[in-house]
Amino acid sequence: MQQSNNDDGDIDRVFHLASGTTKCHQIEGEMCRLNEELKVAARERTAELKKTNDELEQFNDIFVGRELRMIELKEQMAELKK
Repeated sequence: MQQSNNDDGDIDRVFHLASGTTKCHQIEGEMCRLNEELKVAARERTAELKKTNDELEQFNDIFVGRELRMIELKEQMAELKK
């Protein structure tokens, strides 16, 4: 690590290096925090979508079952008319 003193005797380069390192750690920490928030949001959204999909499948099963039952009833009525 190089040091250079300015006219006032301050060590500018060391200060800037330390400042830059601190800033990198802050940015890295913020990125980790945001990444975790994104993971949580993705898990929550996935759970919501799964629940909605399950509900839609249940409704579909009900309506398909109803339609199949209607076909059976129509066939039975046709047989009775013979």
